[in-house]
Amino acid sequence: MFLFKYGAFWPLHIMVKIWFALRGGTGIVGKENRPLKGPCILACNHISLSDPVMLLATLPRPLYYMAKKELFEIPYFGKMITFMQAFPVNQYESDLRALARCKKLLESGEAVVIYPEGRLSEDGRLGPLSPGVVTLAMRTGVPVYPIVTVGSDKFLPRGAKWVRTAYKEVHYGRPLSFEPLNKHGAISVKEQVDAANERLRQALLELY
Repeated sequence: MFLFKYGAFWPLHIMVKIWFALRGGTGIVGKENRPLKGPCILACNHISLSDPVMLLATLPRPLYYMAKKELFEIPYFGKMITFMQAFPVNQYESDLRALARCKKLLESGEAVVIYPEGRLSEDGRLGPLSPGVVTLAMRTGVPVYPIVTVGSDKFLPRGAKWVRTAYKEVHYGRPLSFEPLNKHGAISVKEQVDAANERLRQALLELY
């Protein structure tokens, strides 16, 4: 809660925005689609460890990030993402604590960032999506905003120790709404989730 409690978000947002401008520039596609207020899930592709900072630079509102728990064990990096309001999730089991944290944040009107691929892409292409994002959306009724970062893998390539000068963009898509899960309908819950997940996948692919 540091960024909210001590008002550090806006100075940090401005500093990162300026830093990105000096490091090759940053463009925004679909600026009118940015969720400036209200509860929502931001579903993003993942091609660089700089992707969360890309959102910090282009979306003028505090965000919360769901990140795999192993990242919090990396010296310095773990403290940095904690400062950015990231919270851990165990990808290998049903993490009820992380799910409860998401629900509480959404009920409070916050924006939660989730990377449905669950890992960095090795070739820049969109990988398989975990159904967790759409399942959460179907249970909470909040919209999902598909977002794609482009060029962040040139700015901070996979395995690099520091950033490079490169132009980068964030593409914001129109929000997706999903029908609540119907456990008693003709279509199974799995089929409902699979169909919703395919909608999200296609929405992300259209932004590349």
